[in-house]
Amino acid sequence: MVTTLREALRETTQRLRLGGIEAASFEAAQLVGWACGVSAERARTGDDPVSRDRAEQLGRAVKRRTEGEPLQYIIGRWSFMGLEFIVTPDVLIPRPDTETVVESLLPAARGIKSPRVLDLCCGSGCIGISMCALVPRCTAVMCDISPAALEIARRNAELNCVNRRVETVIVDVRAPVWESEPGKFDIIVSNPPYIPTEEIDTLQRELAFEPRIALDGGEDGLDFFRAIIKNFPTLLKKGGLLAFECGAGQDGTVAAMMEGAGFSDVHISPDLNGIGRLIYGKSL
Repeated sequence: MVTTLREALRETTQRLRLGGIEAASFEAAQLVGWACGVSAERARTGDDPVSRDRAEQLGRAVKRRTEGEPLQYIIGRWSFMGLEFIVTPDVLIPRPDTETVVESLLPAARGIKSPRVLDLCCGSGCIGISMCALVPRCTAVMCDISPAALEIARRNAELNCVNRRVETVIVDVRAPVWESEPGKFDIIVSNPPYIPTEEIDTLQRELAFEPRIALDGGEDGLDFFRAIIKNFPTLLKKGGLLAFECGAGQDGTVAAMMEGAGFSDVHISPDLNGIGRLIYGKSL
């Protein structure tokens, strides 16, 4: 039985490596810290005793991870833009690629006195909540088709102290009508489902734990881009931004769709790996 943090970290790292986890050292520190009630840094450097109950909890967590369950769902929270978010299997896990979306939109939002943001397919709410947390006087309406996802988004708004500036609404973006005031928003942003249906089951095993409804973008992965570009531009102010996160290789197609719909200054920004990830353009 493991008796100290040092031993727990060593054993957990070994088990994760044997289980094929690529970032075994990093994830071991996260799991040991979570299971033992200490920070990941303390898990790396401490030699505190570990109780039998804590060790058993850690063992169960390691088993779940080696069976493919994502680390973020096991520990239940994750960092995004320096903020903490509750993460459950009802929502996608916030990823660094999406941080590049928020970072690219912050300058535009900060140039507006009281920016209004519409976050479509919001999931955990990481985009809209981060915009509100990082831009004074920013407000956001966060929409999703999943009531469970919206509940997580509300909890995350409270966790990050922006709940008074955030509204959540159940919306199917593929529906032709959503009642809202025309010209209300300065920014509409979406990280929609964009994986082609037939590719979902061929992806890494961790994705099997994430909500399929948040992954499946239809036959070619572009269903939600088409619907949003068709149904939502009237909600933007003149000169307002429509912005998307897209999948690898979709950037040129989505940019062309936006230009075809009359958006100007359409721009593509890369993610940390140089892949075109954010597409945005201005409403005329």
